[in-house]
Amino acid sequence: MAQLAPPSYEEREFYYYGLPSRPRLVARSSSSSEPWVSPQMPEPTTWRGSTSNMYPRMLRPAKGDPALHQQWNNAASSLRIQIIEAVNAVDWTAIDILSVGLEKEEAKYHNTLLIAVKSNSLSWSRGNTLALRCKAILEEHGIRDMHCEIRESDVILLTDASSPQPPPPACGAESI
Repeated sequence: MAQLAPPSYEEREFYYYGLPSRPRLVARSSSSSEPWVSPQMPEPTTWRGSTSNMYPRMLRPAKGDPALHQQWNNAASSLRIQIIEAVNAVDWTAIDILSVGLEKEEAKYHNTLLIAVKSNSLSWSRGNTLALRCKAILEEHGIRDMHCEIRESDVILLTDASSPQPPPPACGAESI
């Protein structure tokens, strides 16, 4: 097993290349078993590190895994409760289970537990510990072919409580 180390600058910045929100990778449970290689297309480019010739990462609905769907979609399941308890230790913004892969390799997409955290709120060390803990929880529940990835993702509210409220309906509008 490879020694665990934080993602390189290139991996952190470009792991999710292709997603519109351009999230940054914090940590992933697959880093030792699946080292990251920049997904470059075979066409030559004049600038090393260019994203113009990278295969984009894609997200799809999770593939059919009855055990996963049954446990995750049940709010009272111990899988869901344990994952949420583990994630509550960080400043998270979303928890998703999606099929993740590179556009060029649709047959190789794999179900992944994706945890989004606020930008600059989680170190790699804490993120890696959380990713490995979530992977262990999945395995304890019989879900062995799934990894956990943590990415930065901020939620931007279009309104807030201090915004003016809409006016009440016009007289008699309630009966329309």
